[in-house]
Amino acid sequence: MTLTPVTAADYLDAIAAATVEGGPVIGHVDAGLAAQVEAMGRGYTGRLDDGTLCACAGIVVPWPGLGMAWAVVSPVGTRHPVGVHRAVLWGLHYLARDMGLRRVETTVRADFPRGRRWAQALGFQEESLMPKYGADGSDHLRYVYFPKEIV
Repeated sequence: MTLTPVTAADYLDAIAAATVEGGPVIGHVDAGLAAQVEAMGRGYTGRLDDGTLCACAGIVVPWPGLGMAWAVVSPVGTRHPVGVHRAVLWGLHYLARDMGLRRVETTVRADFPRGRRWAQALGFQEESLMPKYGADGSDHLRYVYFPKEIV
């Protein structure tokens, strides 16, 4: 898998692909939001050797020290779970250290068990239930990861 810096176009392509094949409803996503994701944080796009998009993931920083992790996996990416997991795990830990983050959060729909298991496999711990958090009113769970300081 090849990693390149994420772009707004990659993000929109990953969302479109995930939604087509029955992924969880992500909510309202448009070019403006995609541009904000690209501008406010850092992330990577993972592609197969033939250029097929597998996943986009990154961290948005609303203020110094806090990161909000996100990931969108395309249907092709779900057929390459080990490669996608390793790439996202590497990127999460690298970016958290490189950006000097003390706390990284993510949210997962409460009714999406595969996403919940993946968050835990990435090192996140469940922190709280967020009723009616989703754009569609769905309940979400907040997960948190505390990067270890490197001395």
